[in-house]
Amino acid sequence: MRDRDTSPESTTDSPLSRAAFVATADEDAPAAGFREGLPQTYRSRHDVHYVEELTAGAEHPLVRVLPLARIDAPPLPDEGTLGDLVRSIREFGVLQPLLVRPRDGRFFLIAGRRRLAAARLAALTAVPCVVHAVSDTRARLLSEADNLRESPRPPLSAVAGASAAAELDEPIDSRTARLLGDLQDAVTGMQACLQQLSQRPSTRDRVALQLLAVETARAEWLLRARQYLEPTRPVARAPVRGAELIDDVNRVAGRAIGMRGGTLQAHAARGVVIHGDRLLLSTAVAGLACALFAIGEDVHDARVRVRLAAPAGGVGPVLTVTQPSAVLAQRTVPRFFETTWPDRPGGAAAELAAQLARHAAALHGARLEISSRIFAGTQVTLTFAG
Repeated sequence: MRDRDTSPESTTDSPLSRAAFVATADEDAPAAGFREGLPQTYRSRHDVHYVEELTAGAEHPLVRVLPLARIDAPPLPDEGTLGDLVRSIREFGVLQPLLVRPRDGRFFLIAGRRRLAAARLAALTAVPCVVHAVSDTRARLLSEADNLRESPRPPLSAVAGASAAAELDEPIDSRTARLLGDLQDAVTGMQACLQQLSQRPSTRDRVALQLLAVETARAEWLLRARQYLEPTRPVARAPVRGAELIDDVNRVAGRAIGMRGGTLQAHAARGVVIHGDRLLLSTAVAGLACALFAIGEDVHDARVRVRLAAPAGGVGPVLTVTQPSAVLAQRTVPRFFETTWPDRPGGAAAELAAQLARHAAALHGARLEISSRIFAGTQVTLTFAG
């Protein structure tokens, strides 16, 4: 019996960082020595100057970290009603920015009375704020709307058929808090890109569009991955061509990894078919690729490989995601798919990716394994039933 044809059907190498930002010699090419697009000092989305530099001079509301001593406010809520919020802010900080307006060199609070009061009780010295220059009338309307949202609710027993709905200021679990931070980063990146696009059409527009596409995909991935972990999310059962799966993975993970200076090399052997949920599988594999890329960043190796093969002998399709240089400590390897790895590279998003991979494997009857060895790197393997 002849072995199956394992020649590549879909191959993708996505080094966006090396090609996407090379300005072409067109009519809007920048002058010599001047780099359009991202600031000269831009290194990654975690650079502390990233948002401020991209949005400098913008006329739209900006998020700034302001000292509490510079924020004036109307009478604040009673301290006795803020215990849970104070504890949450002490642990996680203020997750939702306050809304303020500039006034006489200081800032006056429009919305966020409970957060401001709790931040003071938590002994914070500064808080994130959206600085919004609005008229007195508009500021009053916004403040009244916020007061309605923050006003005490009647007991659930007094509302027939009412379901409990979480207040935005109520404490949340630590895992969700970290995920919200990642999602907020993605949205902030999108806002920065939109600011760039409002300028004169030029090379920076193309750069901003590329970054906007990546950040949008990242925000979408975070939301979809979290939704798939809900037991009510339906799972499809249909033939999935390997080439299509690999293309989906590269569309999300390839761009994200490329924007951070790395490369994703992905290919599928000819004729491979997996029976399952294409969107769930592609979301899980894209997450694994980004999680292993984060491990590779720690050893300064920006490569990730994804391979989908069909071994001979009746064995089902085998999908591997590999970082070829990073080697985990043996005590850490078993924790990769658990929630007990406190210093996980990639943070909450990588933890979510590991959980989703385990969930997807269980739903598809696949065997999920991880190995980490010298000269082989770290590899996650999904083996599907034949």
